[in-house]
Amino acid sequence: LAHAETYTKLGKTNLKVGDHDGANNQLKTALRARQHVNPKDLKVAELQEILGDMSVELKKYDDSLEYYDGALTTLRQQTGYNRVKADDTIFMILVKKGNVSLECGKK
Repeated sequence: LAHAETYTKLGKTNLKVGDHDGANNQLKTALRARQHVNPKDLKVAELQEILGDMSVELKKYDDSLEYYDGALTTLRQQTGYNRVKADDTIFMILVKKGNVSLECGKK
């Protein structure tokens, strides 16, 4: 998992300097590596959330929904917490991330 951590750090660094393509590639590589070892790892949810946040920033809302839904699924698998409906939670996250819900459907 050391290589996954390296890719995560590189991805976060690329994100900080505005290299979204580089960040996307590095973070997706880290995500695949972690999912291969343990798909229920909380680090998987963290990476999915980061990728979701980046997708919102880039106005790729369909991608953001996919990543946020994946993060919620991972968290539910890890914690066993099933009381919140994913759709409601995703909507709340998108609203908090900048009122994205008002622009859903626009590309």
